[in-house]
Amino acid sequence: LNCIIGLSSLLVETDLDESQQESLRMIVKSGDLLLSVVNDVLDYSRLESGNLDIHLEPTDVEAVTKLVLHTMAAKAKDRRITITKNVDFALPSRVRTDGSRIQQILYNLLGNAVKFSEEGSNIDFSAQMIHAVPKEWGEPEEANKIRFIIKDYGKGIPPDQLEKVFLPFNQGSEG
Repeated sequence: LNCIIGLSSLLVETDLDESQQESLRMIVKSGDLLLSVVNDVLDYSRLESGNLDIHLEPTDVEAVTKLVLHTMAAKAKDRRITITKNVDFALPSRVRTDGSRIQQILYNLLGNAVKFSEEGSNIDFSAQMIHAVPKEWGEPEEANKIRFIIKDYGKGIPPDQLEKVFLPFNQGSEG
């Protein structure tokens, strides 16, 4: 699958007519989508078996968020959706975390926000530094966290479907 996506991406950059380029772009998009689904299923299997690897390393959170926002902005633009960002200036340049997991989570959340928002609407994205975590969270007060907030203005999930969103391979509404 990676080979198909990679070679198709290379071919898009060659001298092809518009129809051929569009066909290759569709192959790349479909391959990316399929790869994402396969990776999500594999991650779910690893999570269920207790074998999900978390790789903590110094991560440039600003670079991760910029990459995700840039990619999602292109998808949002197709639907005339604006993503408004608010990134806290207090974020450290590097954070010890699993950058690829943060990226995956943000892609999923922003992807759903774009998918379920109405054309011409807005999505708010923010990354905030949280200092002195409250004691009731069961963490030391000196621990600091980054809170990501993604707020869309879509129709929402019907109350009778809320339970489904926490079940594996289910969603609250069709999309």
